[in-house]
Amino acid sequence: MEIITTKHTDVVQNAINALDNGGIVIIPTIRWYMICCNAKNADGLKKIFTAKNRSYNKPPLFLVPDKQFAKKLFVINEQTNNLIEHLWPGELAMYLTWSSKTNAENYCLDDKNCALVAMLPNLLGDIIYRYSRPVLSTTVNVSNINCEEDRGPAISLKEVLEFINETNIKIDLLIDGGICPAFNHTTLIDCRNDVTDTPLIVREGYVHKRVINYVLSINNGDHKDEQ
Repeated sequence: MEIITTKHTDVVQNAINALDNGGIVIIPTIRWYMICCNAKNADGLKKIFTAKNRSYNKPPLFLVPDKQFAKKLFVINEQTNNLIEHLWPGELAMYLTWSSKTNAENYCLDDKNCALVAMLPNLLGDIIYRYSRPVLSTTVNVSNINCEEDRGPAISLKEVLEFINETNIKIDLLIDGGICPAFNHTTLIDCRNDVTDTPLIVREGYVHKRVINYVLSINNGDHKDEQ
């Protein structure tokens, strides 16, 4: 396992190389550390879910490199488009319906009806933008353990290394970003057109519901976009 810091000169390229070679990469975010693989790397995703003891009923984040990439793959209505245009890149994830069966089958997700899609900011977002391909990502921690023992996702290099040692998962690259300060989920919204025409907040998180409601009210010119 290679360990580098966020200050490493070629940190983004090193992550891209690891993902491109079928590797598993751990990357810090403002919220906590995330474990990632290429979105077509079925073997990598299986290793991640096995290590985490995570059910496939809980999908990983499908991280896209840019807004247009998401719009080509998924069904986007006017309100969903507003969320994308105003709040991506950002700590906001959306359940989106695939625009075609062919698009869905290109990736190794268990649920081919929809995906949990996000376009994140900062280092992880920079890596995927440069990589120009979608990445699957989830938190660095073991799932479904006794609540009294569950401290949640890893927020430090020490906790990441403990996860690796506990699970014996092979990590190709670990990026040390120090301590992740926010410790909060992405805000989760259901934007599937077959579920509702109006996006529904499923889980409140880093992006406040007031911000979500404000953006959703822009459709009819209720607000002018403030620069």
